[in-house]
Formats: sequence, C-alpha cells, structure tokens
Amino acid sequence: MWTVSDKVIRYQLRTFKSLSALIRQTDYYQKSREKNSALDKANWLVSYIIDTNLKTDNEITNYVNISSKKLKSTLGNKYLDVINALVDQGLIVSNTKYSANRYSKSFRLTSKLYKGRQIISVEIKSKRFSNRLDKLRSYDQQEVLKNPLYVRIISNTLKISFINDFVHYIPMPEPIGSREINGHIMTEYEDNAFQISRYSEFAKILDQLNEETEASQLNKMSLYFSPKVSSYGRLYHFIFGSLEG
Repeated sequence: MWTVSDKVIRYQLRTFKSLSALIRQTDYYQKSREKNSALDKANWLVSYIIDTNLKTDNEITNYVNISSKKLKSTLGNKYLDVINALVDQGLIVSNTKYSANRYSKSFRLTSKLYKGRQIISVEIKSKRFSNRLDKLRSYDQQEVLKNPLYVRIISNTLKISFINDFVHYIPMPEPIGSREINGHIMTEYEDNAFQISRYSEFAKILDQLNEETEASQLNKMSLYFSPKVSSYGRLYHFIFGSLEG
C-alpha cells in the first residue's frame, strides 16, 4: 500500500546553465506562441540525452536513440522545430540513420553546449507541457504496477536512504603531475569541475528518495525509467543499474 507524501516531487529537467538564453535567440523561440513551452521542450530534449546516458552509465556526450514516436508524443507534431533549433545553434548533433524496428535516429550533445557549462536542474514552467509528461509517465507506470515483481522492487527502492554527504559521492581527481612551490613539491590534479557538477545533480535526485513514500511520484524523477527484463534475465530498473533476476 502506497502512502501519500506531504512533499510532491515536481518535474525537473537536467540541462545546462545558459541554454535557455541561447534558445531565446532562435527563430523557433521568437515565433513560438507559448514561450515557456518552447524552452521546456528544448530543455527536455537535452535532459533526455543527459539522463539516458546517466542511466546506462555512459558519458553524457554519447549518442542516444530517440524514436520519432517518442519525440512526437512528448514534443508534439512540430517536434522537428525543437530539434532543428538545437542543431542550427550547434548545440546537438543529429544522426539521421535508422533502421525500422531495429534502431531509431540518435542525438548527442556538442562541446559548444557542455564545455565550461554547469549541469543544472530546472523546473518545467509550462503547465500544459507538465500535464503532457504526467499523462505519458502515468500511463507507463500503470503498466509497470501490474507486475508484482516490479511493485516489490519499487517498494524496496522507497526504503533506501541516501546519505547526502559530499565525500561519499564526489570522485577524487586524478593526479596529472607535480611542481615545486616555495621548496615544497605540490601534486597537481586534473580539473574535474564538470564531473563534480554532474555528481552533485545526481545526488540531488537521489536525495528526493529520502522524502518520497508514494510510488506514483517516482516516475517524476528524471532518472526513473520503467523496469525491464533483459534477454539474460537481468532486471534493470530506476537508477541503480541491474539486479540478477
């Protein structure tokens, strides 16, 4: 039985600082009647690429397959306007190669977008777009909750407590050399500011588990994805990799 939480999770998108400012300069945004929705949709596409790579433990710069069905159901009939705006600005790259029933077109982020920019979380501004996502995710979760095994896993996931302590999740930077300063040998480390911001945002999402006790709210977390059983019998779910099935 799911209990109702006093704190309702708001939809948040993982994106880059200043992306909204770049989108506001495009014809796509200027001609849009719903400015907030235009920004939300651009941020959603970037967030989907980031989050999908995080879920699969890949670098966020990797290509991510997104079907036209997914794009249309989420971004609407004019989803190409969103894609073209980001491509024209040089913020994402589109690989238009696809194979019916095998793999879809794929997209990746460019260095122009992520280099030197901090990953941030932003709330969805458009009520209409938020309702669209709510409807899509609720439908997916209804199917998930029909499976007793998935229900059990989600129930156990809600019992997890995340220790939000910097030292537990921030990786140590790699040493890249040393130099002498005032007679002392000082070790130099690589700049991992981007990695720190990535892990910090990831930690914020995990921290939501400490407050949430209602299964229906989990699908609003950006790193949530519906449980799936692979051909090898492994069960993949939420954000914790895989469990032996």
